Amino acid sequence: MNGIGGEAAAALLQYLQEDASILVFILNSDGIILTSNAYAQKLLGLDPAGSPFTKVLVDFNHELALEALLQTEQSARLLNVTTAQGLPQTFYFSFRKLNSGTLAVAESNSLEIEQLRQNMTLLNTESANLNRELHKKNAELQKLDEQKNQFVGIAAHDLRNPIGAIYSLTSFLLEHTDAELNSERQEILGMIKVSSNFMLKLLDDLLTIAKIELGKLNLAIQATDFPEFVRRIVKINQFLADHKKIVLRLQDYDTLPPVPLDPLKIEQVLNNLISNAVKFTPQGGIVDVTFSRNADSVVCTVSDRGPGVPQEDIPNLFKAFAKIGVKTPEGEKSTGLGLSIAQKIVSGHGGTLWYERRLGGGSSFCFSLPLDRGHKLVNRKTD
Repeated sequence: MNGIGGEAAAALLQYLQEDASILVFILNSDGIILTSNAYAQKLLGLDPAGSPFTKVLVDFNHELALEALLQTEQSARLLNVTTAQGLPQTFYFSFRKLNSGTLAVAESNSLEIEQLRQNMTLLNTESANLNRELHKKNAELQKLDEQKNQFVGIAAHDLRNPIGAIYSLTSFLLEHTDAELNSERQEILGMIKVSSNFMLKLLDDLLTIAKIELGKLNLAIQATDFPEFVRRIVKINQFLADHKKIVLRLQDYDTLPPVPLDPLKIEQVLNNLISNAVKFTPQGGIVDVTFSRNADSVVCTVSDRGPGVPQEDIPNLFKAFAKIGVKTPEGEKSTGLGLSIAQKIVSGHGGTLWYERRLGGGSSFCFSLPLDRGHKLVNRKTD
């Protein structure tokens, strides 16, 4: 290096070898890399010594000729280098002849870097704009969802009275029929009664869902004697199960402290789980209702001996209007809302509702309720 003292030249060489953010390769006369600096090795992810120089380059057009390449001493040439991540990176390469080979030096393409920065800035701006638009759309969707729930609630409320009148009048006609009403007409009235009763249940469920979705799950939490509470509900449901000669068997293993819950809401959950179990249990079968205590919660389980839930239907069990691929033994209808409502009620209590396959066949639906009486859950909004 003409004009540079020995000590300065040595310092410059050390800098180029160890610290400079440029690529430095020394090639022999056959284009084999003899040595490279630290930056080149870090970029490539290896020490390329002994490899042909063309191996570290990306030849997109398959036109790289080493001899012609090494002759370009007068001007820098844009070439792509394969990085350790397998991605091409563009550098300006310059070549200088040495006594026994070639010196190849490359620096970053500043124009490319600047273009990348501009593209990143543009992408960040677009991302921020999209994010704002997404928040706006989410707010609009939330408002529309609230309007939908309000409409469903109003419609269900307004429809309930006329359908209730149809059910009551049909029941009256069936109870006070005379000899002139033939069996065919009695059958038609019976069908009207069954259908109107189903519609009343559906409307009640729609009203409940609408209230919950609007955040109006108002829980009247009170300390409750859980064993006595469950016994009473099982006894009531036994009368409804008698027509199928199904036995509701209660097994309570643990004594419990008073459990904080809303009796009306949890009774709705238990009635739904027990009625479902009765629907899917063959005539003369058994439905088990059990409860036990965990470290910080009470767990209640309702098990039937029916066909069980198909594996493909399990993920949708607790979704509104979910239907499963198994029919009840007597073809009873379901609104498809009961389990969704039950899950939201249990969630509102800070608990969990889940499904398990019963050992030996059938289904088990379990729910947990926290025992922490200091947990404030009134007016809690569920997801």
